[in-house]
Amino acid sequence: MHTLIVLPRKPPSLADLANLISSFSGGMWLDHLTSPRGIVEQNLGSISVVYDAVFWKSADQTIEPRASKAIVADLGHCPEIAIYLNWSLTSNSEDLAKGVARALLEKWGGGLLDESGQYWRERDL
Repeated sequence: MHTLIVLPRKPPSLADLANLISSFSGGMWLDHLTSPRGIVEQNLGSISVVYDAVFWKSADQTIEPRASKAIVADLGHCPEIAIYLNWSLTSNSEDLAKGVARALLEKWGGGLLDESGQYWRERDL
């Protein structure tokens, strides 16, 4: 499993994220009580989208201090939420995840963390 973590500058509500994910071709939002999530499937690619409203509370355990400082400096505040984009090695899934990440950043600004822990500002993508 691979993951990109989108850290929006303007945090969307869960309903706003669900609406955006559902607007993608092949996108749907599943309102499970324990873990609401979205799925986007296009051109043999598939990703899951997870909304995390408590991301920053455990960030000091999962993010390197240098990346944490870069995030706060870029956003101007600690991120309130995180949006996880998860995919497996199926063809086109990584490109699909990057496309969805770009759409999220275009709508709400911010940046993303890649699997190596590197923080990327929206303008650097």
